[in-house]
Amino acid sequence: MSENALVQIIGRAIPFTKENQRATAQTLVSKVVEGETDPIQAFSTVKALVECLTIFLKDKDVVESTIAACEKYGHTGALFNGANLCVAEVGVKYDYSACNDPEWDDLSKQRAELDAKIKARETFLRGIPREATILNEDTGEITKIVPPTKTSSTTVKVTFAR
Repeated sequence: MSENALVQIIGRAIPFTKENQRATAQTLVSKVVEGETDPIQAFSTVKALVECLTIFLKDKDVVESTIAACEKYGHTGALFNGANLCVAEVGVKYDYSACNDPEWDDLSKQRAELDAKIKARETFLRGIPREATILNEDTGEITKIVPPTKTSSTTVKVTFAR
């Protein structure tokens, strides 16, 4: 997509309803499924556009400019062609390590130790090639263990040249 085409898209008032988004996506899907568009070209182009738009949406200056513009409309937010933009606090996180609470510090340490033990055991279990019999030396209990079940999805991985 040329730079001018992208600027034209941003400069236009496109309806932003969920229904319109689904319809637009379905149109793109249909073009690929029905053979009107080369799937490799379409997939890589859309992926590149997603990457570009993600960079745009995360840009600090763009976000700050948009927040400043939205604040002019008050708490109800700015309405633009079916989209409501309002300033909101998201991704709230708490840092409990600064609380100086000995009970929390102890529990956090226990969790870290337990997480490390679980990770080590999972590494061991991934390494067994087939069913095995193990002996619990503490209890004398004999158990048959099996390798973990592996699941995955197949997709298209896209990497772009620098």
